[in-house]
Amino acid sequence: MVLKSICRAMAAAFLGGLLAAPALAQMPAPVKTEHPRLLASQLDIQQLRDSIMQGEFPSDGGSITVSFVPQLIKPADDIYAVLFGAYEPPGGDRMFIRHAEGATASSTRFHVGMARANSSREFAIVSFDAVPDKEGNVTVVLSWNRAEGKASIAQNGKVIFSTSDSAEVKAWEPKRNNFLFGPRIGEQIKLVEVRDVQGHVLHRQNGIDYDLHGSLTPLYTMANKMPGWLAACSPTDLEGAGICNVATAGRNVLIDTAKNLSLAYKLSDNPNHLTAAKAYADRVLKAPVSKGGEWSMSSRVGALGVLYDWLYRDLGPQTVAGDAARRSYNEVFVDTIKATVASTVPEKDNLVDSTCGHGNTFSASRFDCEVEPVYENWNPAAGKPSISSLYLTGHNMSAVSGMSMGLLAIADTHTEVLPMLNTAYKHFQYGFVRARELVSVDGGHHVGYGYNASSEVAERLLLWRKALAVDANTEVLKADWLPKLIYPFIYGQRHDSTFPARGDVFPFNAGFGNLAALALSSAALGNDPIALGYYQNQIKPVRQRSERIPLLWERMLYPTTVAPAGVDSLELARHFRTAGFVTMRDSWDFAQAAMLDFKSTSFISENHHHMDQNSFSLNYKAPLLLDAGQYDEYNTPHWWNYYTRTIAHNSIVVFDKTEVFKSDTNQLLTNDGGQWLSGRSHYPTLEQLKEGQSHWLQGVTAFEHGDNYSYTAGNASRAYSANKMEQDNGFLRHVLFLRDPARRYDASKAKPIILVFDSVRTKNGLAATSLLQAANKPASNASEAYEGNGRTALTFANSADRRTTIRNGGGMVTVETLLPEQARVVRVGLNANETGQCRQAPVSGEAAPVFSNDCRYLVQYPVGNDQFAWYNYPNDPSKVNVQKADAGGWRLEISPAGTPAAGQTQYFLNVLNVADNDGQGGPAASAVAQRLNRANEASEAVLIQNRLMVVFNRGATPAGTYSWTSANGYSEILATGLKKNAAFVCTRQGKDGGYVYKIEEGTGSAARSSSGEGVLSCTAQG
Repeated sequence: MVLKSICRAMAAAFLGGLLAAPALAQMPAPVKTEHPRLLASQLDIQQLRDSIMQGEFPSDGGSITVSFVPQLIKPADDIYAVLFGAYEPPGGDRMFIRHAEGATASSTRFHVGMARANSSREFAIVSFDAVPDKEGNVTVVLSWNRAEGKASIAQNGKVIFSTSDSAEVKAWEPKRNNFLFGPRIGEQIKLVEVRDVQGHVLHRQNGIDYDLHGSLTPLYTMANKMPGWLAACSPTDLEGAGICNVATAGRNVLIDTAKNLSLAYKLSDNPNHLTAAKAYADRVLKAPVSKGGEWSMSSRVGALGVLYDWLYRDLGPQTVAGDAARRSYNEVFVDTIKATVASTVPEKDNLVDSTCGHGNTFSASRFDCEVEPVYENWNPAAGKPSISSLYLTGHNMSAVSGMSMGLLAIADTHTEVLPMLNTAYKHFQYGFVRARELVSVDGGHHVGYGYNASSEVAERLLLWRKALAVDANTEVLKADWLPKLIYPFIYGQRHDSTFPARGDVFPFNAGFGNLAALALSSAALGNDPIALGYYQNQIKPVRQRSERIPLLWERMLYPTTVAPAGVDSLELARHFRTAGFVTMRDSWDFAQAAMLDFKSTSFISENHHHMDQNSFSLNYKAPLLLDAGQYDEYNTPHWWNYYTRTIAHNSIVVFDKTEVFKSDTNQLLTNDGGQWLSGRSHYPTLEQLKEGQSHWLQGVTAFEHGDNYSYTAGNASRAYSANKMEQDNGFLRHVLFLRDPARRYDASKAKPIILVFDSVRTKNGLAATSLLQAANKPASNASEAYEGNGRTALTFANSADRRTTIRNGGGMVTVETLLPEQARVVRVGLNANETGQCRQAPVSGEAAPVFSNDCRYLVQYPVGNDQFAWYNYPNDPSKVNVQKADAGGWRLEISPAGTPAAGQTQYFLNVLNVADNDGQGGPAASAVAQRLNRANEASEAVLIQNRLMVVFNRGATPAGTYSWTSANGYSEILATGLKKNAAFVCTRQGKDGGYVYKIEEGTGSAARSSSGEGVLSCTAQG
């Protein structure tokens, strides 16, 4: 993905006569001298080797004993599963025990033998029917002696094959890559024993680690097949598919392949795996150093750094074939790393630009930025270079990390690169880590889930911590927030192991590889049993098969000793400060839980961050109210005009025909009436996020959790243009999540009822519109009138009973719209079989628009003379790897029926009743909420299920008094928006055949204190 061009001010000429910024602290310690040191040490590797098999493999002779309970094939099994060893060539000298019976066999049969390297011809081979002992076990012993050319195979103590003085056995030298297990489902391995040629026990284990060996098999297979795969690549086209692409690929191809090949050799001792690493190095070295821009340049530097560091004594001393200077691989790796870092081609998209700041140059004499970049308190007007506006988001952290990986590999013997390495470290110390410290203070992230899970942040910090020779008392890049990063995912996990579609999001679930690293790093660094329990109970069961190899890295990088624990002890709601997420649940039974996530970030920015402040989504057995649109690709018309905009979220829009929305390249965009940067930079510095500064927003202003409720409030006023929204209290949203405490443990109990109350204060009499994005077509108790452009007006006969039900999967939600009192409600969207036409914006280019009944993503676009037309901005259909469950295509627009008077506050109140899908077609049968008459201006009271009276504050400041009336007498009160930590008395008094309720400040035995968030639960006295 190509990062958008940013802040043209950064391109200002500044080099002539400028002084470098004052020097800051250098790295806290020198780079270690031993290899490997990138991410792991030799001790770390040895500990992983020992967890597979202790000691060295007896290549000269010995015996392997495997005792197991055989199983017939199951649907998910490989018909010829290799229970032990390596069967397929290439891969060095091999031994194996594999299933040999067919899919319909009624008994198990095995094929045991030996084979030479890179050959499919087998010797010392036998096939036999399994004859379990009285306990159901089959014990196979494979023995050999190279010096004598002997080999034998036995089942349950009976020799079924033997040979002696065999030339093939004498030439046969198996390695550790044979120590593999791939049993069928349910096939229990009870004993594994390895002896040397003298009969000494080298390794004995009751059972095996199935996860570990399930990861080794694909790792070794990949390394075995790599030379063949590379041989099939075009020698001239370096941008081919998969591992063939060394020119424009990113870190997930280049660095991961180098890491995995190096790890395979270090674990297996198989020379074929070293050959594979050499073949890959040869291909990477063919790529021009500037090819692919910073995305690929940093990845190649990182990949070469890994190959240099991990294979320093193995591949490193060998001469590179065809090199005119007959340089060794180590020499060529160093030269290529340095040349790539120093390259200033292509302009604006290289490692110098990503590290030194746009417009800066590279000093070859100092191997550093010509002008030291500004790390803190950058003033663009001063003309000094900086990347500080990209500490929060963008590719720079990835670019600097890949570059650092290469420089850390060589810096002990090539000290000339230390200046640039120090610059990279300062970016981490003063920029990247501080950005996370600010945003992720509780573990959250402003972009939500997808890109938060894909950042490899734990590994990037570990890179420095492992490579620097610090003493026990020195902490490298302190990050107290790091062990908390898994918690947004724990709280946000939905019924199907996916997460809310916040920010730019690609298809992923709890099985996503980087999420496992987050959980295990939390468990290891935070000594956190819940993080480990979440990994074991929620992540492992849904990990994709392609994510098996990373488990080896996770075991090595994040070893844990803490015992796992479940999530049941956690509260059912949590606030992630600054990032601005509040997640509320009614159960820790993920499949059965209702979950609402609310977002009101404490700052505004762009990149993968949407214009979605004070928005929420709701999930129960399926997405119900959602973040709509699809992440077809960065910078598409759909992305700019709909997906990232407020119109695609459950928030508020205020349409002002004079407002103009433009992209960062000055392209005219749709006017959705939503939030916008409004002259603020798209990429803020950390200083600009602080309270009172340009990009600061009020964000979440209250959060409180109780057994039967969770409450939060947010202020998104400053996310809107000051020309249309009052900036202090323009858009205040309150969300109250009412739950039955018994549902925490019993899924049959009542589902939650959620109240969303908004007060909106616009300028110039502009009307606000509340948006609800629906997973499917909403059904209502209204009469309908189609208005064209995919828009249908809903007219409710009774303004006190406006019900709309949205069903999806196993769940449904009924929306009861209580405010505005006189409302205009429009349903937007059409089914494929419905009549109607919407004007289609072009997916790309300037193609003429066409009309169709695709009305999923309608937004208004200026067509001149203060006129606007509804356009549908569809996602690019050629981009198929998108998260479709939250795509949406239906929305409700709720606005005042008339034009508000200037200065008039507009109120919105929706009550969301969650239930199991009833399979019906119309709205749910009955309402659960009723507005009560207010007796003072501050009060907005709602009766829930003829039992609980909920009170919200209609004002902009904490209330000292509430008063309302009801025809019937009720007792339970839950009030929000009161003065904090103040004493109140709750009373009920009969009057004119009804009741008057009051909450007033007071003292005495009846007084109850409001909470620190202004919430009061009380019983009306009288």
